[in-house]
Amino acid sequence: MREPKTRRLTSLNSARHHPLTPRPPPHSSQSLAWPDWHWLALGLFSLICRLPFSLASPHFMSRAIGSCIDSDAPRLRTSLELFAIAGGVNAALDFWNVFLFTFVQNRIVRRLRSTLFAKILGQEIGYFDVTSAGSISSRLTADTTEIASNLSWVFRNVTEAVVRVAGIAVYLMLQNWRLGLVACAIIPITTAANRIYGEWMTKNATATQDSLAAANHVALEAIGSIRTVVSFANETHEIKRYDSALGRWYALCNRQAVVTGVYFSVIYSFLSQLLVPVALLVYGSHLVMSGRMHPERLIAFMLYQGQLQEYVSNLLNAFTSMYKSSGSAAAVFELIDRTPIGSNKGSHVVTPFLGAVELRDVHFCYPARPEKVVLNGLALRAEPGEFIALVGGSGSGKSTVFHLLQHFYEPQMGVVALDGVDVSLVSHAWLHRVMACVGQEPVLFSGTVLENITYSRRMADFERDENRRRRARRRKSRARGQSAAIGILAPGGGGGLSRFLPWRRVGSFNSSHSSGFMSLDDLDEQEMREPGGSPGSPYDRGSENDEESLNSDVEDSVSAPEVVDGEVISAAMAANAHTFVTSMPHGFHTQVGERGVQLSGGQKQRIAIARAILCNPAVLLLDEATSALDAASEAQVQSALDNAMHGRTTLVIAHRLSTVKNADKIFVLHRGAVVEEGTHEELISAHDDLQEPPIGSYAQLANLGPVRQVFQEDDEGRFDD
Repeated sequence: MREPKTRRLTSLNSARHHPLTPRPPPHSSQSLAWPDWHWLALGLFSLICRLPFSLASPHFMSRAIGSCIDSDAPRLRTSLELFAIAGGVNAALDFWNVFLFTFVQNRIVRRLRSTLFAKILGQEIGYFDVTSAGSISSRLTADTTEIASNLSWVFRNVTEAVVRVAGIAVYLMLQNWRLGLVACAIIPITTAANRIYGEWMTKNATATQDSLAAANHVALEAIGSIRTVVSFANETHEIKRYDSALGRWYALCNRQAVVTGVYFSVIYSFLSQLLVPVALLVYGSHLVMSGRMHPERLIAFMLYQGQLQEYVSNLLNAFTSMYKSSGSAAAVFELIDRTPIGSNKGSHVVTPFLGAVELRDVHFCYPARPEKVVLNGLALRAEPGEFIALVGGSGSGKSTVFHLLQHFYEPQMGVVALDGVDVSLVSHAWLHRVMACVGQEPVLFSGTVLENITYSRRMADFERDENRRRRARRRKSRARGQSAAIGILAPGGGGGLSRFLPWRRVGSFNSSHSSGFMSLDDLDEQEMREPGGSPGSPYDRGSENDEESLNSDVEDSVSAPEVVDGEVISAAMAANAHTFVTSMPHGFHTQVGERGVQLSGGQKQRIAIARAILCNPAVLLLDEATSALDAASEAQVQSALDNAMHGRTTLVIAHRLSTVKNADKIFVLHRGAVVEEGTHEELISAHDDLQEPPIGSYAQLANLGPVRQVFQEDDEGRFDD
């Protein structure tokens, strides 16, 4: 195929804001609550309305007791009625306090987790090489819950405590300023103690969360590899390993329990609940016995003193909670604010895309192991439609080539290009629509066979439907404007336009599409198609009429089963998966289990191939896709791979001679560089003049020295790994 004279590199920078992209990440705990300020305002309004009635209850209670002492029946009746009214209103408004603040808490947790998950998925692959899954899981679950839980209730507790403490202090001062000073004298002492306690809690909470994350990592690792654990009868070992990991968390929690116990016993139990009440009783009794104060006021002082100490405690606890959650918040916001290293910031697409692949003088080492050079000046090129094989010993850099082509990492030197354009310049979404990879160990998600096959086109489907929605909304807006201009609005607000309302079926994986994927709104859909639906087309050849199939809202169809369309069936047939899928009880809607445990190795591999075929890539990467299979499964998978490779640029990593001997070109890798290249026949005879082929050469890897004829006749020959 001859390359056209012109090549368009289309920028996507002007694309509209992706509808699922979260707002810019917050930089403080308080900013998390800002989107819900109206709900918080309602909660605070109901709280402020409730507090006067709640504060009045002890007053009416003391009046009722004083009326009993004075034998004043009318005053007693009035006090009891007012006490009942205040208590009833307080109880009714308390529902809204609890509901609204809990509602806000749930919204904060959801938004925080969604934002954090989007940022996690947006990190570079190297981040996951050095960060444990347990640590990430702990940030996403325990830390976010603690932050939101403390944050939402802080608003209520602080507001209520401030209003109550201020109101009670004023009331006590008006009743008897000397006795009021005795009641409030403890507040500065408890405030200072709480400041010291809160700062210590911050440090301890951070260490506790980190130790829990380490324990979670051990648990997730054991659960994720449960078959390996059971196969070696290592259940007891993993239990001990997890218990050992919990040891530091246990010690930190016990240390916190000791400090918390001392703090509460001294500050609250001794000072607030013993020393202050005794002082009030001694001095108040003196005033009553001397006739300078009615017993009713002493009763009111004792009732309000309990509330004063309680809400001073709540106010200080709110600040302690904020101190404590700041450790979790620091870890979460550090991840939210983290800028990925060499992230997918490209914003261009190549149109038309032919499928040429090139690596020029590439030097690379993994971020987790910077001292280990993996690629050392590697150079190779695959022309559009070529079948290229990469061979070499273990650690020679074969899989790393695939990682760089998929832009998982940035090379330290050199260029990785598609059709001459560096992969760092192209859109992340576009790159992974024109390139697909099938690995040695296919990864399937829990869900149905259909959901796993269609996983490769989720983003393309989503963006296509979003484009249709936008066009439908624009048409509807124009139609309304025209109708308003001529005064012929349809009854019911333009019901004739309902046929433009968007609809599509949504599978269980749609939540995975978040920030990090580039919208293709500004790229003309026709430019993304190759003639006749050739490789490199992420869009289908379906109808362009938005009125067709877009007839209900997405939310109404989330639970509806996904339809098995012709493209899915064709992909399954090309992958030799259609027969075994349709023979299962529920066909394409059969659950595959977590990581596809309900399928055999060959079946999982064919589902993965169907998934790759469905996105119709121009470049196909096959990383030892048959090496872990038995002979029967390998034959079926190899047939599927032959179908998948047709008409595509294909790069294959394989050890079997039968897999690579028909390649258009073979690149031999040794110590991170290409040491030989050519066809099978050329490379076999390259060192005929030598008694032993050089180490790392094709002939040496194939073990074709003195027994060349045997391997030439044996299709099951294997390169030594």
